[in-house]
Amino acid sequence: MRAAKRLLAAARVLLSAGNRRAAERKLRASEEWYRTLVASVADGIVSIDAKGIVETMNPAAEQMFGFAADEVLGRNVTMLMPERFRPVHDRHVRRFAAQRDPALIGLRREVVGWRRNGQEFPMMLALNVAPGRGDARFVALVTDMTAQKRARQDIAEAHRRLHSMIEAAPFAIITTDAAGIVDSVNPAAERLTLYPAATSWAGRWHRSTIPTRCRSGQPT
Repeated sequence: MRAAKRLLAAARVLLSAGNRRAAERKLRASEEWYRTLVASVADGIVSIDAKGIVETMNPAAEQMFGFAADEVLGRNVTMLMPERFRPVHDRHVRRFAAQRDPALIGLRREVVGWRRNGQEFPMMLALNVAPGRGDARFVALVTDMTAQKRARQDIAEAHRRLHSMIEAAPFAIITTDAAGIVDSVNPAAERLTLYPAATSWAGRWHRSTIPTRCRSGQPT
């Protein structure tokens, strides 16, 4: 009887050890999957603890900021932003860690990042709290906005140049909407039609510049 009990106890120990090893294998597989997922994301991912100390940094963030992860891990995340913003950021982290203000979480806002070479760049930041108990941990998703900013600036510059060309053109240029309502006229059009300054054109129907006898054949 005692031998049977000892065998049963030994079987339970072996079963428990087997279950523990299986659980450990699942945990390792889950961690490996998580690391692979984070490494493959195109946006930068940086996680910090309640004191602002960097715990993880994915390859996209390394490329974005110009730092290797080993140079950043264990240091304050403020090293990734211009010095003038660092005190404010530290206060925000401390405030949330103490109050857990939900207004700061999940919002996307444009901030300024700092590369290793000293270059500042615009980036979009989305901050979230990592699940778990105990001290707060944060996960930041960062997107480099340099290309988007440059594209917007290029479009604005193209519009400015086009406007300058239209204003300087020696021939009349009149733009209308789909209903034929005048949007704009250039100085040459004002001189040609003898209408007053362009502001008086606002809302005029373009056919008003055409003699009455000719309007019936004009498209609207």
